Amino acid sequence: FVLWKLHDAAELAYWFGRNPCRRVVAAVSGRTQEQLERLVDVEGVRLVGSYGLAPGSIPPDLISAVLSAADQVEGAWMEMKGATIAVHYRATTDSVSVGRALERQMAALAAPANMSVLQGKHVVELVPRGFPLKEGAVERIIDGDGLRAALYAGDDIADLLAFEALDLDGEGAAKPLTVFSHVS
Repeated sequence: FVLWKLHDAAELAYWFGRNPCRRVVAAVSGRTQEQLERLVDVEGVRLVGSYGLAPGSIPPDLISAVLSAADQVEGAWMEMKGATIAVHYRATTDSVSVGRALERQMAALAAPANMSVLQGKHVVELVPRGFPLKEGAVERIIDGDGLRAALYAGDDIADLLAFEALDLDGEGAAKPLTVFSHVS
């Protein structure tokens, strides 16, 4: 069982496609399902977009408020992602200060909208409060396929909860091997 980030999807799928053991190869991403399908065009790979959340809608007033926050920062932009909404700030000159400021602004918007703030690599995202994200998708795949082992590779803060979900060693739980690169 393998879940991985998008960068090496084709190479991993090729390798695991040649391996005779029983496996599920999946890509779990915060990207939308449509984006994921364009990026990972590999037969036999299970794609789980939008953190595995059901499609949703963002209230227009929240969209306006998030767009206003993004417009206040040169180099930042807003992205609608189904049930989530994000502000990316990778192109800003001071990503550390901008990230902190955007996180505060987004937190103020999140509470009344029943959303939570998810901080990623140069992105602040509002996600539905109380819903499992990548960890929920990982658990559903493991439970649904009755898997006994898992390899999960990730490089973002959203991956940390998936690692924690894999690390739960209950009866019948999958034995995890996790790979994580530095989050900056």
